[in-house]
Amino acid sequence: LGTDLCPAVTAPDGTHCVETADIMRFVGQQVGLAPSAGSAEDTVAMEVTLLMQSAMDKVFYALLKPMIVNQVFAQELGGALRFVSRAVVGSEARYLPAPAAKLEEVLASIEASLASSGGPYCCGRQLTYADVSVSAILTEVLSFRCFDRQALLRPHPRLAALLADL
Repeated sequence: LGTDLCPAVTAPDGTHCVETADIMRFVGQQVGLAPSAGSAEDTVAMEVTLLMQSAMDKVFYALLKPMIVNQVFAQELGGALRFVSRAVVGSEARYLPAPAAKLEEVLASIEASLASSGGPYCCGRQLTYADVSVSAILTEVLSFRCFDRQALLRPHPRLAALLADL
């Protein structure tokens, strides 16, 4: 495709899509979960999906290694090696602040998007691939033990309702 970006998908009709947001839009179009191309809702759906992609990069992937290492060492020898995880990944005070700040930014942005759309979805009354992206990524991110899902969602009632609905 002339790019080093991943993931990449080639549909049976030869359409090439590179990166998650474009793939989400393409699949959404194929299954009826995409706003009309070129519409204001199409722009919003892509913006939300790109925001969620940044959350995946800067929150999920940033915390994946520390969470796995902490889990592994907590389970080894009945937790006797838990102290080793700190030597491997560092303290939570070192690796958590940037991803936590990004998560707060994302949650506030999605809440604002839902408020401006008239909801209950990111593009108003129509469920789109953007909502699927929000649900899929935030479900993964908020499952990390370092986050209190209920406390984080409390100031974002529209987002909490969307996640509960999906």
